Amino acid sequence: MGDTGHSTGPHVHLEILKNGKAIDPYKYIISKDKFFNKKIFSEQFE
Repeated sequence: MGDTGHSTGPHVHLEILKNGKAIDPYKYIISKDKFFNKKIFSEQFE
């Protein structure tokens, strides 16, 4: 883990590549009961 000076605490960088190109990880991130709310996801992981 690193800190560029812009983070406010520990965080994880998530990047999913398909055929060498970055794709939206949202559809791969689910809980056992439901998908995460995309609005909340976007705000938390900008």
